[in-house]
Amino acid sequence: MLMDDATRFLLRHYQTIATWPLQIYSSVIVFSPRKSVVRSNNLSKVPTWLKKLPQVEEAWASLIQTLTGHSDWVRAVAFSPDGKQIASGSDDETIKLWDATTGDLQKTLAGHSGPVHAVAFSPDGKQIASGSGDGTIKLWDATTGDLQKTLAGHSSSVRAVAFSPDGKQIASGSSGGTIKLWDATTGDLQKTLAGHSSSIRAVAFSPDGKQIASGSSDQTIKLWDATTGDLQKTLAGHSDWVRAVAFSPDGKQIASGSSDGTVKLWDATTGDLQKTLAGRSSSIRAVAFSPDGKQIASGSSDQTIKLWDATTGDLQKTLAGHSGWVHAVAFSPDGKQIASGSGDQTIKLWDITKSLKVSKLLGNTIGNRLKFRGCQEIKIPGCADSLRFSRNGRHLVTNLGPIKIDHTLTSGQNHDTKLLEDLWVGNQWIHYGAVPVFRLAPDVELRCFDIKDNQVAIGLRNGCVLSFNVDRKSLHLALGELGDMCTNE
Repeated sequence: MLMDDATRFLLRHYQTIATWPLQIYSSVIVFSPRKSVVRSNNLSKVPTWLKKLPQVEEAWASLIQTLTGHSDWVRAVAFSPDGKQIASGSDDETIKLWDATTGDLQKTLAGHSGPVHAVAFSPDGKQIASGSGDGTIKLWDATTGDLQKTLAGHSSSVRAVAFSPDGKQIASGSSGGTIKLWDATTGDLQKTLAGHSSSIRAVAFSPDGKQIASGSSDQTIKLWDATTGDLQKTLAGHSDWVRAVAFSPDGKQIASGSSDGTVKLWDATTGDLQKTLAGRSSSIRAVAFSPDGKQIASGSSDQTIKLWDATTGDLQKTLAGHSGWVHAVAFSPDGKQIASGSGDQTIKLWDITKSLKVSKLLGNTIGNRLKFRGCQEIKIPGCADSLRFSRNGRHLVTNLGPIKIDHTLTSGQNHDTKLLEDLWVGNQWIHYGAVPVFRLAPDVELRCFDIKDNQVAIGLRNGCVLSFNVDRKSLHLALGELGDMCTNE
């Protein structure tokens, strides 16, 4: 138990510990779950100036960490075969390689001149294939990040790529409606598979490498002979674009996700429809089978990932945390984690072995010299595009209407403020004058904010409002003491 807790503790707070080590006994301890063993053993070391601790989650949530670095939508994610790396492709025209344990960015692969729609590791983990809006597939060395080859032949955007199980072939699908098969060693074009009447959105090899499944905007899935290129079957049943396809690990089933809001399970041999997994009206953007074939993950434009029982079709869990469409999902090789890529420009890692509890805590760091009086998260029925405090400070005036603030956060303010600096929000920090004092978590996406005396209200893209009360007088004195210490040294 201690080892698991310590691992989650380090994963959750790695960036804070590495960048602001003095925060270990303040924000890192304070913002760990109440039942965390590390927190319990170190709670007595929290600075005495922190008079009131904010409410935090009871136990570690499913979300492990958020990887930030892309400057545009993340369209694709893939785990390396050994589970040690994650590759992500983005509309910022780059592929990024991440350490799957620490979340550190290892390399950025640049070379495409269009959005990167698809990424895939070779079965031996030595290569990465990427498909782009520039109409090419590029092969990269997964260790050095060097570009090895550029495969040109499509006349339009490449939307999907996949390696064959033996690593000898690459399949690519394009907006032009064709699938092309390439020799992964030489880069030579082997075959072009034509038959869809619209854009190819997804391709997948069967586990034995004998079949290829393709999903298209023509609302169908087609099964092809990977050797001859012959069309074997057309699976019809979706009522909108088919955006994702995946074979089960045993090759007996195919899962497809569509803009019609459903995931369908098909018999890979007969082509018969077995089940339709419904439960969301939003477009399904991605599907993946777990390594043991018992679960299916789907990503959607409703900003969530859903986990389904592959046998019964029952919905098991919903993972919420993204603030943009989920375009990609992938299981880790051991099946314990899911990586998701989103239009919010982040990759999130989820522990799916834990019971799902969406964290109520959004800010996970606190300035070393900040006296924190309280934090209130207010759930609202939509996105706060505009926000300001009412004149009496008791309500937030938003585009959704007035929101009442907990009176305990507005009482007892210090009115002698002539010598105090103003609070303001910028670059993921709450600042006191020119000094950054309160670090917001990297996955907290600010939409708007307002300040009134000691109160700070921040509207987030995910529909939440954070309300803080900062004792500026105590903070001012603490910063003054810190300045005196530095002068004396």
